Amino acid sequence: MKFFAHNDGRELRGSERQLHMLSVELQRRGHDVLISCRESAPLDTALRARGIATSHIRPRGELDLVSAGRFERVISRFKPDCVLLTSWKRIVNGSFAASYGRRHSGKTVVRLGIVREFPRGWNGRILRFAFTQYVDDLIVNSNDVAETWRRTAAWFPGEKLHIIL
Repeated sequence: MKFFAHNDGRELRGSERQLHMLSVELQRRGHDVLISCRESAPLDTALRARGIATSHIRPRGELDLVSAGRFERVISRFKPDCVLLTSWKRIVNGSFAASYGRRHSGKTVVRLGIVREFPRGWNGRILRFAFTQYVDDLIVNSNDVAETWRRTAAWFPGEKLHIIL
């Protein structure tokens, strides 16, 4: 399997640690792994120390089509079976680029690790479009996160929401 993930964290916190552990284990099992992250961030350093490939090309602001295009090209060249997005603020550009870069093969999965109500207004409409058009599944790490998601994003299909404690 070819696994690609994006994380935009500046520190080595919960999401970054989970992605590091997942990447190490997938590579140990013989899978190809490529992680998009901030250059010289603690996650980048930790992954490289374990021999895991990283890319510093990543999606940026929702209106930054240049970075989305570059991100799509990285994904397109790698041809992953799964794309995991772990940075909430980059879901729109990241999921669009992942969907286009994979040419609709494999899955685009978002990981949500904190209790967060789905936004309203313009941001909510854009995010809802991304989730309905480009995101195949959502992984959350607690029942509280899942319940808040179900309550504030009732339009999202329940069978696409997965809890991994």
